[in-house]
Amino acid sequence: MKFKLKKRHIVIAAVNAAAAASILTLSLVGNAMIKDQAYNDSARFWSPDKDFTQMSCFLSDDSGMTTDNVMAVRTMLNKKLEDVSLVAEDGKSLITDGYSKPIGKMSFQGNTNKTTEAQVTVAGGNFFLFRNFILLHGSYFSDSDLRQDGVVLSENLAWELFGSTDIAGMTVTVNSRDFFVCGVISEPSSKLDKKTAGEGYRAYISYKGAELVNGSQSSLSDSTSAAASTSSAEKGITCYECIMPSPVKNYAYNSFKEYFDSNFKDKFETVNNTERFSSGSLVKAYKKRSELAVRDSAVIFPYWENASRIAEFKLSSVYFWRRICCIPLILTALWLIVRLWIIGGKYKRRLTSFLAETINDTMYKISTRKQKKDELSSERNA
Repeated sequence: MKFKLKKRHIVIAAVNAAAAASILTLSLVGNAMIKDQAYNDSARFWSPDKDFTQMSCFLSDDSGMTTDNVMAVRTMLNKKLEDVSLVAEDGKSLITDGYSKPIGKMSFQGNTNKTTEAQVTVAGGNFFLFRNFILLHGSYFSDSDLRQDGVVLSENLAWELFGSTDIAGMTVTVNSRDFFVCGVISEPSSKLDKKTAGEGYRAYISYKGAELVNGSQSSLSDSTSAAASTSSAEKGITCYECIMPSPVKNYAYNSFKEYFDSNFKDKFETVNNTERFSSGSLVKAYKKRSELAVRDSAVIFPYWENASRIAEFKLSSVYFWRRICCIPLILTALWLIVRLWIIGGKYKRRLTSFLAETINDTMYKISTRKQKKDELSSERNA
């Protein structure tokens, strides 16, 4: 039986080659976009186990979410873990979180005596664990620090105020109040982060630091919690993020969302960061592209979330077309299976006879070789 190459075979091969190349290209493009949005992968850095989930909740400015609610969220989530027999060891925690809110521009002055304005974000918990910032010098601050009057500056702001980025420990004046520089972070590096962050200077201070700037406290040299009593404006939260174990799929996310459904109805949006770029999630995102493109709520998104939402919007199309490109390969595979089935039925007798003859010839050759080997062995023994 001879196979005759026909024109349609060449066309089919060319279409499948083009489809395979397109799938590879789209996969590389998609993976590169996902890699740029590293902040969604914080659960992997918190724990190498794959059963941890990272989640975010973004709230409107008038939602009423404050630092007073943080302990309530933690307590509820720990109770959910206890319900499935997950309890942390003494001195450890199964849950970590961070929270923040942009509070507008403030004036900054360094040792060059030059004053400039920067966009300030107040942050608490393990806020910096969730960011894909690159720390150039110094360190980050946290709620457990003895002093809460530290500030993290963006690279361009450090150069503007001090003419250097190696300035950890130096004094910077924020709205006429002295702070010390904890660290300096680099500018956003990915294309989408740059686009959504925009131009300008940025700085990050603690909630206790916000009290100092607003004159609520005269000194911040104690280790009091960042959730201490202060005005609602100073304690407000518009971004709450959390990482916790998920013993079964979506258990952590559903527990997380349950708290906000009960307390801040219609004034928040939650995101399962760990699953947002999975194939299944992106297929759903493609069906809801209009919701990603059009905003009809007052929920505030920080620039890093806006960047991820743009990536999600683009990736939903990338993965949709990648699936479309799989169709020629699937159809060709089905066609080949059908053709082989037909050919197998048509030449069944010939094929059976050929296989039988081949097996018999093989067995005969093996038997002959064994007989000759036995004869040689007998001659040697004689």
